[in-house]
Amino acid sequence: MPLHWYLTLLLVAGTCGLIDQLLRGRYSRRGFAIATGLAVLGTLLGWAVGYGLDLPELVPLTVQGRAFPLFWSVLGAAMFLGALDLVERRNRKRVRA
Repeated sequence: MPLHWYLTLLLVAGTCGLIDQLLRGRYSRRGFAIATGLAVLGTLLGWAVGYGLDLPELVPLTVQGRAFPLFWSVLGAAMFLGALDLVERRNRKRVRA
């Protein structure tokens, strides 16, 4: 894949990481960097599931002549970060009790 494709992936992951931080109400640079790194994994996971199951691309985005799976990437990142937030919240409640 060309460099532009990876930069688009990083932009999508950064946006998902920022939204995650804003929804949690605790924005920090370190938290944003961690959320973006984890969103990259979720973005790749969403792309792989969409591509592997041969699902249609609902929001087409062309980057340097190649299709970028925007919808599946955002969905994968959101689900990955959401699941991690639920696990963290559950662990935080156990520690306080």
